[in-house]
Amino acid sequence: MKRTRCLLFVLTLPFVWSACSAPDSTANSETESVGPASGPAPEWIWNRDEAGEGESIELRYVFTVEPDVESARLWATADNSLELRVNGVLVIEDSSWKVPSELDIREHLRDGENTIRAWARNDGGPGGFVCELVLETPDGPPEPHRSGSSWDVLTEKGWVPATTIAPLGRGDWDALDEARPPTVAEATPGSEIEVPEGFRVDCLYTVPRVRQGSWVSLTASDRGRLIASDQYGDLYRITLPPITEQGPVEVERLPVELGEAQGLLCAFDSLYVVVNKGGTYESGLYRLREEADGGYGEPELLKSFDGNGEHGPHAIVTGPDGDSLYVIAGNHTKLPQVDMSHVPMLWEEDRIGPHLNDPNGHAVGITAPGGWVCRTDPEGKVWELVAVGFRNPYDIAFNEDGELFTYDSDMEWDVGLPWYRPTRVLHVAHGGEFGWRTGTDKWPETHADSLPAAVNLELGSPTGVLFGWRTFFPEPWRDALFVADWAYGTLYAVHLEDRGASYGGRYEPFLTGKALPLTDLATPGDGALYFTTGGRRAQSALYRVTASETGGLDLASSEVSFDPKRMERRLVLRTFESLRRQGVLDQVPATALFAHLDSQDRYERFRYRALIEGQPVAGWRNIALEEERPDASIEACIALVRADADLKAEELYAKIASWPFEEMDTPRRLSALRAIELSLLRMEDAAPVAAETVAPRLEALLPTGDDRTDRELVRVLAYLQVPGVAAKGTRLLRGATPEEAIEYALLLSQLEAGWSELTRADYLAWFVDTAPAIEGGHSAKKYVARIRERAHETLGVPLPDVPEEESPVVSSEPPAPRHDWTAAQLLELWEASESEERSLERGKELYTKASCATCHRFENTGGSQGPDLTGIASRFSVKDILDALVEPSASVSDQYRDLEFWKDGGEVVVGRLEDELDGNYIVRTGLLDERVVVPVDAVTEKREHALSRMPEDLLDPFDEDEVLDLLAFLLN
Repeated sequence: MKRTRCLLFVLTLPFVWSACSAPDSTANSETESVGPASGPAPEWIWNRDEAGEGESIELRYVFTVEPDVESARLWATADNSLELRVNGVLVIEDSSWKVPSELDIREHLRDGENTIRAWARNDGGPGGFVCELVLETPDGPPEPHRSGSSWDVLTEKGWVPATTIAPLGRGDWDALDEARPPTVAEATPGSEIEVPEGFRVDCLYTVPRVRQGSWVSLTASDRGRLIASDQYGDLYRITLPPITEQGPVEVERLPVELGEAQGLLCAFDSLYVVVNKGGTYESGLYRLREEADGGYGEPELLKSFDGNGEHGPHAIVTGPDGDSLYVIAGNHTKLPQVDMSHVPMLWEEDRIGPHLNDPNGHAVGITAPGGWVCRTDPEGKVWELVAVGFRNPYDIAFNEDGELFTYDSDMEWDVGLPWYRPTRVLHVAHGGEFGWRTGTDKWPETHADSLPAAVNLELGSPTGVLFGWRTFFPEPWRDALFVADWAYGTLYAVHLEDRGASYGGRYEPFLTGKALPLTDLATPGDGALYFTTGGRRAQSALYRVTASETGGLDLASSEVSFDPKRMERRLVLRTFESLRRQGVLDQVPATALFAHLDSQDRYERFRYRALIEGQPVAGWRNIALEEERPDASIEACIALVRADADLKAEELYAKIASWPFEEMDTPRRLSALRAIELSLLRMEDAAPVAAETVAPRLEALLPTGDDRTDRELVRVLAYLQVPGVAAKGTRLLRGATPEEAIEYALLLSQLEAGWSELTRADYLAWFVDTAPAIEGGHSAKKYVARIRERAHETLGVPLPDVPEEESPVVSSEPPAPRHDWTAAQLLELWEASESEERSLERGKELYTKASCATCHRFENTGGSQGPDLTGIASRFSVKDILDALVEPSASVSDQYRDLEFWKDGGEVVVGRLEDELDGNYIVRTGLLDERVVVPVDAVTEKREHALSRMPEDLLDPFDEDEVLDLLAFLLN
């Protein structure tokens, strides 16, 4: 029996979701047993009559072996997944329950008593384990050992006899497929990972997935140990071998009812756990106090978090003062209630011009402040907001100077679009704002009220970060910030250097490998760097990186040291920020803060303005209006616009009109334009005053020859409906790069005034003659299509009846299945033919034939409903890839998960939320990605859909060589 799945998409409304049919529990009683020995059939067993969904059990069987045993054929499977060890040796690890594993285990047996241990997991529906071991001697008959009540199962009361459910061939299982040799997953060997000369990588431990899952979080514990967390399960304590040895590694499950952590920290005689998903325990920060025996007490909830998943709450670290904790979260985690804030709590979306949500539905409705960093005490009593405006950073780390850094993610769907920002290393200042906003509203780094990156990197999926100053690595690696990229299997070394009050620098790959989805990093005090791989149920492992030459470093040399000259300006900032934390900064004369507002260091100006904005406006309002120094005057006006609710446009623009726009350099002019933009957003009476006082001067500047400045000028002038920007903006559009042109097209789509017939035709023609050739990420073409719709609507020109984009054809009658492929079967075939030359051209043809491009991008072409498959071999093993192809619903990324919109009467629409407009949800449904309108008032419940859009039988119409060629194409 093959498990059914419900592939559900709404094509027409109304639509009633009918449940998937249950498996037939009346199997043929005469079904032949797969086990070859005569006698009673092995029995399906579990810990009780009915297995729970997501339940894992541990089984044991003890038996005696005589010295003359020549063979020991073991046959076993479990619904859904199985890990089986013989005398501690892993011999079976499989999730293809219908295809049993079979092998001879004689080499793992010893004379006398032997033990088989099995861990079985049930993912839903009936659950069971079945096994048969046949021992053969030269003279006697075969001796069968079959699963049944003679096996024990581990319970809270200890080992008890297993519960028998049904003999093989009966109950909820039909006859199984022919048994095949087992596949035991192994992580990428350390010898296959590239590192600089003088370094060594050892794979210390391959994580058994059935029993210990896929590790995503790691922290150093006491006594040189580590603690790790499975993304969807438990916590594990790891006892490491000496640094001069490769093993053995001892791993034990921590006996605490807490897990699903994406942040772990051992500090203050406690284990802190950031629970991300919230199964038994809700999402939040927990403290488990260490007990005298080395165990931990009951979890104590310190702070609840409203958010989970891949953009949920993440890492926790100790502060440089040794008496605080810092927590970071992604942009789908709401800011918790805080007791004080270093960030002026004045944020808004703050981007004028047309706003478009991601047309593929990502982060729709997620608004400022985005991702955040908070500081708290060891008891979790007082919470301070440190910084905001992140997308989805996973980890944070302090350098030797006590400055905080993170590695923030990009939005790869936005590649080729003007609002795309690459993965970035950020210096996380107290009071910092980093400008993430949803859809088209992300701020450019040139905004004066946003902090720039210290270092911009490449496409990737940021995970763990760690400074090398606690390792025994030689320079320059010891001073590097190591940042992990899950997507492309790369650990980067970022070499930072002082740049005024902040940092800049460069980066380079330090460690790369295939099937190396890096998750987290740790240093337990032995001088080595440890990292884990895993995530989304990928094969997980623990690795150690050591240096052969340490330069005589020891632990004493890893102490924090400060260079007074280098730290002088930062220490002054820290002093003021400390006074802010103590609530006494208002006792400092405002002029002391304004004295630094004209600094030539943009980072420093930002931090002092943030301090000023946090003070009562009455104490600094007049100082701001009287400020004459150029940079200080701009910063002061930004502060007034953000903080002074009583500010009048006439007062503000009397100051702004005095600025010499014509003489400003580019950075200062961009800051001045940002001050104007903020005033237009936040002050109801600003637009007419701005149009009268500064708009003619700004229009006269256009074009300046600097693209970033020209785009901001068009943004402001189009918002003010200045007629002359129609012709000037269209000329800029026609002469721009594709990325620049998209932003001009968006900005001009709001302009109603100043269009001549010729200019309007030229503008709209761009969408026809140039825009279709634009390449980019998943969302690029759909964004351009939305901009075109807006432009035609604004200009009152009907949109031609053409498809919004060219969609791949999805056959209504897919090829008929000829096989019933399992991941285990295909992996066996792949390994058996690995030395054979495969046809990449035929693999590419099958990629198209199987409609993979409908949902997936590969090398910048394809659909947008599933993950980008470019570089897939960098993060997933062959087994992981096959598991995902055959069982796509086993692990679905948050980014590609559908929502269920339930309506009165049981109707449901399943799809991805593109937008919420005029009281309606705009939902993208089905493989054709059709738009369906669902009234918000008609929806009684929204919840995540459990199934992937990808069908489970995708490969079944294709023969062995076709499937293997497709796999080779993806891997190459």
